Amino acid sequence: MPKYTPRDATIAITYKCNSRCRMCNIWQIQNPPELPVEWFANLNSELKYINLTGGEPFLHPQLVAIVRTVYQVAPKAQIIISSNGLATDLIIETMKEILKSGANVGVRISLDGIGETHDRIRGIPGMFGYATETVRRLQAMGLKNLGFSFTIQDENKDDLLPVYDLSRRMGVELALALVQNSEIYFSKDSNRINAVEAVEKNLTEVIRRELAGPTRKHWLRAFYDYGLLLYLKEGKRLLPTGAGLDSLFIDPSGKIYPSNLINLEMSNLGADTLKNIWNSAKANAVRDKIRQDNISESWIICTIRGEMKRHAFKVLWWVFKNKLLLLSFPRRRESFPGKNQDSRLRGNDTV
Repeated sequence: MPKYTPRDATIAITYKCNSRCRMCNIWQIQNPPELPVEWFANLNSELKYINLTGGEPFLHPQLVAIVRTVYQVAPKAQIIISSNGLATDLIIETMKEILKSGANVGVRISLDGIGETHDRIRGIPGMFGYATETVRRLQAMGLKNLGFSFTIQDENKDDLLPVYDLSRRMGVELALALVQNSEIYFSKDSNRINAVEAVEKNLTEVIRRELAGPTRKHWLRAFYDYGLLLYLKEGKRLLPTGAGLDSLFIDPSGKIYPSNLINLEMSNLGADTLKNIWNSAKANAVRDKIRQDNISESWIICTIRGEMKRHAFKVLWWVFKNKLLLLSFPRRRESFPGKNQDSRLRGNDTV
């Protein structure tokens, strides 16, 4: 059997949550579990990217100790804390302590629309103000690795470009995802995007702007966003998934899954070190089932990051061809790729 090494871990450290999101039922869980700090010592030093999420991770009373433990175990890993931004004062005070550890830590704040749109989706009046104020205060304390996370759905389809513009004005990153269903995470099976054409129009404009950007990060983000568009329209992936190969999801009870969308338990973090678990007979049996049943999941960054590196030539070729197409039509940039030009963005035929 080939040996696998976990590189990308999404870890839900608690299911406590102070928002009431329409697309997620985590907040309805009674007596939600929390991962104990000592279990984080079972992670492996080869991890490169760790997303601490929830629920609301800042509601875990030992978040500072968790980050310190993760930093000791995997000192080269980039740590991202995904938050809804509601508990601004708590977030600021906790981040002051976390930054003392010396760990490479960033924060992503959910922002699913402007003003009342975000408030409705997240189920809390004034949520937009809390989220943006949290980002401003994190900027004021000197945090550089900072961004918004936008979950695309019917209700916010017309807010994608305004949120994109806001992120640029504020000088922070913007990460996109399609609304999803999951038995083991969101506890939802009714999330759907019906306004495909409207989402396509706005998402292709984001892709155009990223392709026209000045850095490699912009261009790679354009590729990733096009992957979202292809999955939205056709249910196809530009690249295979790394779920269960180099990426994983851990829930607050310690259960380890290939991703937060694949309900196949591989083991438990409290049982052994992740490195041993990852090449166990049970983990290999899960991989066999994924292959035999052709199980896949939505286009999500946590299971695609490693695949983009493994298929670097294909990704860069896509970028090269589409940047040439963009530059070839300078008078039509305002509409590229647009509804009538999106066939110019090469998908599976180049990747």
